[in-house]
Amino acid sequence: MVPSASTVTLTIKPDLSHVRLVRLVAVTLGRLNGIGEDVLDDVRLATGEACSRAVASHLHHGLAQPVEVELRGGDGLDVCVRDFVPLPPATGESAAEVLRQDMVEQQSALPEAIGLIEGVSDDVTVHTGEMGTTVEMRWSRA
Repeated sequence: MVPSASTVTLTIKPDLSHVRLVRLVAVTLGRLNGIGEDVLDDVRLATGEACSRAVASHLHHGLAQPVEVELRGGDGLDVCVRDFVPLPPATGESAAEVLRQDMVEQQSALPEAIGLIEGVSDDVTVHTGEMGTTVEMRWSRA
């Protein structure tokens, strides 16, 4: 049985303790939407890295505004993590470089988060800009 498309939207306070909940929801929705058990650790890892990066960025920049996470099931799994820290506008690898530079300036322990996410996701799109950063990850059905 193929599940119908479903969307879960979460807003989490910029607190690293909330990242665990997002990872749990991502893995559960992935499992319900045909993502293979062998890939679910990648979903957990990439979702956790994207959320941790966004939360750390909010904390560093003093933003109390929640981080937004949208998880869409259907023909696989899409996870979109949005923060609201204004950065120079960029897309793709240029945006990934903007994020790496921002994390280095924050003296973050996560400077390679985007590279890790790219390595374990089927597809990744990164956008930065005045309204914040969006990291979109996709995994196809097994």
